[in-house]
Amino acid sequence: MNTFKYRNSIRKHVASTVMYSVQNPFYRDPELLILNP
Repeated sequence: MNTFKYRNSIRKHVASTVMYSVQNPFYRDPELLILNP
């Protein structure tokens, strides 16, 4: 159950990061994605 919650939050974060990088073409920082789950 905990693992599922963790994966769900990761997926939401990835989705929001992708949306943000789509809106801001100069935002390309994969480290942010890794360091701030």
